[in-house]
Amino acid sequence: GRSPFWKRTCAEALAYGRLGQQPNERHRAEALRLCREIRAEDPDYSCNLSLLGQLYLQGWGTQKDPAQAVSLFERAHELDWKGYPSCHCQDGLLAACLEKGEGTERDSGRAKKLILDAVARSGAYVHDNVASMYVFYFLRGEDGFEAGTVRAMAERNLAEHAFNPSLWTILLRAAGRAGLDEKKLRRQLKQSEIMGEKVLNDYVAAHGSDPEFFPHMGN
Repeated sequence: GRSPFWKRTCAEALAYGRLGQQPNERHRAEALRLCREIRAEDPDYSCNLSLLGQLYLQGWGTQKDPAQAVSLFERAHELDWKGYPSCHCQDGLLAACLEKGEGTERDSGRAKKLILDAVARSGAYVHDNVASMYVFYFLRGEDGFEAGTVRAMAERNLAEHAFNPSLWTILLRAAGRAGLDEKKLRRQLKQSEIMGEKVLNDYVAAHGSDPEFFPHMGN
């Protein structure tokens, strides 16, 4: 059978439309099925718990359930602190819920601590969800959210994750205040879109015809 990692990659592609087409409810229902299947196989796979939580948070493939989403983000956060491999995306997702009071009591203080801790542990190599919340607090002038760290995010991710358009869009919001070169960021954004499209084309070429995991391709 396919590995949990591969299934999660498929589920994320289905949920977010990373297949060269717009997602629909059939895609997202399939994403939910895959995430639940992965959880049965590996209940401690924190990245899968984060994606499953996002499906509940948005109501994709299921009824919207922010409280269930937060519970899954909390579990993923707990596993990460135990050393389970993670990209810290759950910390950004959990922080956003805490900041807004969505699915849980509002706790801006804990939200900010989650983001600062995630950035410190990752050495500024962060997931979109963490970067988004860091930039949000930075632009709001919150203590501890520094321009130098925003610049470090750009430098570190340029070296290691250059094909992520979402990240460059987020960093562009802070370009002026953080002292980033906006023209360079826009060039990187355009390049990342081209690189990302190539990655997707290669991925779909390799796996898109698999009827077990991409049953709705072309629908």
